[in-house]
Amino acid sequence: MRAMVPRTLVYRRRVINHAGSGRAPGSVMYYDAATGRTLELRFAQIAEAGPLFAYADIANDSTLPQVRLDQARLNGRPARVGQVFIVGPIERLPSGPRAECAWPVRVVTKDSSLSARNATKRSVRKVGTITCVRGLTWGFVTPFDGGRNAFVHSSQLNGVRLAVGQRVSYEEVEASQGPMAIKVRGL
Repeated sequence: MRAMVPRTLVYRRRVINHAGSGRAPGSVMYYDAATGRTLELRFAQIAEAGPLFAYADIANDSTLPQVRLDQARLNGRPARVGQVFIVGPIERLPSGPRAECAWPVRVVTKDSSLSARNATKRSVRKVGTITCVRGLTWGFVTPFDGGRNAFVHSSQLNGVRLAVGQRVSYEEVEASQGPMAIKVRGL
């Protein structure tokens, strides 16, 4: 997976510009032209989400494993488990580290162009049945474990037909519209 780094972000009502990779692994630098200050921001994935705040795992940093994100700082959109953000600057508080701001990031997988659109969660292998087919190219898979139906596109099929009743195994990723089945194989 690869994160799409935005060229600009809005920070404290000012625009800051991407300035390259950060000093620490998993970090990026942004330049604030109004203050002349360079900010080192980090990639983080939401591990726990609640109504007031969320906890995110910081990428590639053993000294700062988790950081708190206040839901109020996420531009009115609640954080979801698995969602990836650029976070920072990090404030060291007595209650633990907290990110001053957080910006959602689009994550791209190398597996396919379809799953690359807005995929925000690590894939999980599941087993299910194709229960609905729309047209010739897409449908839905119902997992045996009783979870939410996953969207499936014919480009994700490996040696299997898109047909109602077909038992399949697949990897599930969380896309912006809900679960998506990728790497679909027949059973």
